[in-house]
Amino acid sequence: MMELKISIQSLSTKETFRVSREVHGDHPIVIVSLRSNDIIGFGEATEFKVYDSTVPRLLESFKKAEEFLRNYEFETPEQLWKDIHPVFKDDSFGLAAIDMAAWDLYGKQKGKTVHELLDISVNEPVHSSISISMGDLDFQ
Repeated sequence: MMELKISIQSLSTKETFRVSREVHGDHPIVIVSLRSNDIIGFGEATEFKVYDSTVPRLLESFKKAEEFLRNYEFETPEQLWKDIHPVFKDDSFGLAAIDMAAWDLYGKQKGKTVHELLDISVNEPVHSSISISMGDLDFQ
């Protein structure tokens, strides 16, 4: 049995974040927690309207997930991802938040960090991608 809780927060930025399709200062995020046997794992999803990830859409997905998880017996993050994927259909941001929370929860259950569980070295660079804000030319 798992319990899902959500909290809507605002991520404040020092500078306005600007990309070609979107501009924002404070940015809404949804923090999710998964509880199983008094251990809690955390994940998060951000609102990016360009990708159709909005707080109302995330909340709708998490409401469906809450019903699904009510009687779910958690074993591994991989199995949860396979089982809950249909609930999220086209909501990859919501699914990623659940996946993060599941890995955090699993790591706490096993007494290991996520990078230990995934056998990822912290001494080697990890490939990633970031968005860089478009600023004024005179910004220093």
